Amino acid sequence: MRIDLISSSFKAAECRTEPWFKSRFIEEQIPLEFIQMWNEAPETSTSLKLSTSENQFIPSAIKLRVTAASVPKCIVDNSLIKMWHKCNGLDLSYVYLCINLNGGKYSVGDQLMMDLFTELLRDDLDQLIFEGKKAKISSSLSISDNRLMFQVKGYREKLHVFFSELWKKFKSFSPKSKRFEIIKEQVASELNNMDIKTQSEHLLLPNLYEGSYGVHEKLNALAQITFDHLESFIRALCSQQVSIEGLCYGDVLEKEAVEISEFIERTLEGPTPPKVGKKRRIVCVPHRVRFRRDANAIRKSANNSIAKVYFRIGRKKDLNEELGAMLALFDSIVDDLLFDQLRTQEHLGYELTCDTDLTGGVCGFYIYVVSSRFNPNHLLRRIYNFVTNIRSFLENMEEEIFEDYIVSTSFKLFDGLESTWNEIVCQRYKFKWHKKEQAELIKIQKEDLIKWYNKYFVASSHSCRRVAVCIWGSNTNKKNKKTCERNLRIFKKLQLSSTKLRKMKWLLSKR
Repeated sequence: MRIDLISSSFKAAECRTEPWFKSRFIEEQIPLEFIQMWNEAPETSTSLKLSTSENQFIPSAIKLRVTAASVPKCIVDNSLIKMWHKCNGLDLSYVYLCINLNGGKYSVGDQLMMDLFTELLRDDLDQLIFEGKKAKISSSLSISDNRLMFQVKGYREKLHVFFSELWKKFKSFSPKSKRFEIIKEQVASELNNMDIKTQSEHLLLPNLYEGSYGVHEKLNALAQITFDHLESFIRALCSQQVSIEGLCYGDVLEKEAVEISEFIERTLEGPTPPKVGKKRRIVCVPHRVRFRRDANAIRKSANNSIAKVYFRIGRKKDLNEELGAMLALFDSIVDDLLFDQLRTQEHLGYELTCDTDLTGGVCGFYIYVVSSRFNPNHLLRRIYNFVTNIRSFLENMEEEIFEDYIVSTSFKLFDGLESTWNEIVCQRYKFKWHKKEQAELIKIQKEDLIKWYNKYFVASSHSCRRVAVCIWGSNTNKKNKKTCERNLRIFKKLQLSSTKLRKMKWLLSKR
């Protein structure tokens, strides 16, 4: 038997060193009184034993029954639930639910209590999820803004049985004080030990939209939350009427999808929810504005540093097929250039990437580099230099290579399960979005891409809006740390001077 215990530190004199990976460890004899106590222990509690009952979720028929359909079809649409259905030539069935909590708020305390509620609910569902895994049924639970997401997939015969049990446990869920203390400590531990990539997101997002908070704000608010606060929050949450959007996908008949919808609807109580969707405010960043935010790594042992540059393109609701195709093509080209220039030639670090970002209703593009050798100031200078040189890369690119990028990008654009679900969650319902993007993609000329790049990525452009985020690792020298502290003071002054601007210029984005 092996038992692993986690401790913050060991006394160096007591440690041994593992020869291969140089890990420190302690090996001790188990005290005789513990061995005697175990030998004389009473009969093992039944709660610690694995269930020997028959698993009701194991299927007996896995043969595919349905044929593929072109686009999802809305089969149920009322004030409580809107269910979509799409047959697909897959061997699995999928049931996705998005529970929109109309009364949700964006304060840091409410967000943390929603996170605690989700973690406690996931903890309560562990036994059911384990039984489902043994029957090849996978499920997940997540929270995004004021939306609770359930995703279940497996063989169709017993999928509805598993989903019914999952939904019943969700509706009857009640938190327990002992588990609350454990989960609260776990959330605090995750915040205190956050990796630098996640920390950079926490530093960036408050500059994009309302309701995003830094790590220290969350830790301070978390310390004030009690079990009574959480119980009051959950009672208020459950007393509000919810609206649900769902998708039944794959090997699911329309009749079965309707039955799942009716089962959910029978469990919903309360008044009809309002028709007006929840709105979230987006920070209106003025043109030609460039922010920079710096912070030390939360984990004291973190040797790596990160520099991340975010270019804001516009609002997600303004994203059309032409802009989507341009972003996808630009991402494909820059990804290859980034790897070749910053990693292969300059050896800045092993982890670097670029990607489009659609978080919080904002459309943007970011580049980041993680390095244990160079400080964020150097990384940031190299990223800026790289972005500046993209124009010359594009101008010197041969037409044949440019056409190859168009072809390869086109293969990445397809309307699958995830893109379909994203359209439902965002309530856009453009189910042939990627197909239209492909049509726009083949129209793009190299001159069009250069013109688009000049508009959003050239520092002197009126439409260039740039935010830089730097996380400093523990191995940065004193000179660099002074630079970091100076940048923090500069940003605080900038934040104070821009307070009125941020309050005056909110843009409303329907979520």
